[in-house]
Amino acid sequence: MTLDRGQRYAGVVAIVGGALSIGYSMIALSLGALSQPGSGLWPLIVSVGLLVAGVVLVVRRPRDADTGDDSDTVVEEAGPSGRFVVIAVAVLVAYVIVLQQFGFVVAAALGTIAWLRWFGRESWVSSAVIGLVAAVCLHFLFVEVLHVPLP
Repeated sequence: MTLDRGQRYAGVVAIVGGALSIGYSMIALSLGALSQPGSGLWPLIVSVGLLVAGVVLVVRRPRDADTGDDSDTVVEEAGPSGRFVVIAVAVLVAYVIVLQQFGFVVAAALGTIAWLRWFGRESWVSSAVIGLVAAVCLHFLFVEVLHVPLP
């Protein structure tokens, strides 16, 4: 597979994910106002960024770093395999669903555990310990120190 083709696939995935996230943010979440942002404002901003990055990946032609040539460059490892992209999207979608149903601490812990296990290649035990500690620390930071309510 060429780097160009891999980038285009990743771009299409980003465009679809961004578009779905924008739709969800606008339909199911409150955007609020800039002075009083709602729960959907930040996901909307991130989704627009994801959509723009996807468009850039689809329309941009890669350049060969050594010669500046615009032709397709065959790369042995063009980045993460499609499996990792699917896992990343699945983890993020699951995070949103769990966040709505069970709240921030559970979603952050499970999301961190999954991310560390599959992308960090950590053991289940270390992923669980780090995920739980990180989620509790973040909850304490936002709720107790910064007085920011979390779902």
